[in-house]
Amino acid sequence: MSARIASRLIGEVQQADWSLLQNWQEKDTYLDDQGMELTTGSPQEKCVYTARVRLSSAAGVTLGTVAGLPANTWQRQVVVMVASRPGGQGKMALDQAEAALDNGKSLPGSVRVSRSLLVNLEKTL
Repeated sequence: MSARIASRLIGEVQQADWSLLQNWQEKDTYLDDQGMELTTGSPQEKCVYTARVRLSSAAGVTLGTVAGLPANTWQRQVVVMVASRPGGQGKMALDQAEAALDNGKSLPGSVRVSRSLLVNLEKTL
């Protein structure tokens, strides 16, 4: 289920307006046992899964091993973390996973991480 949730969130981020991508940064999403987003009532209390989207900086992505290449501002890395814990426990697990990713440590067992590369496909006129 975690892979399905991550795939859906990555798809939604990819389809978003590129200038509004920052709205996804550090956004927690609460989902039921079927992976459907909970938006009414108290979603944090009713959820089974908690997911968070992290984006690389707007400066873009540097690909390759050749030093001195400029970053490609048409690309951004997206990381989706999904915790199989409800509400506050899920948020705490995601916070621990973020710290682990930032410090090169191992992830909590309840968190799955998916990474992808976003490409800006919008035409500028």
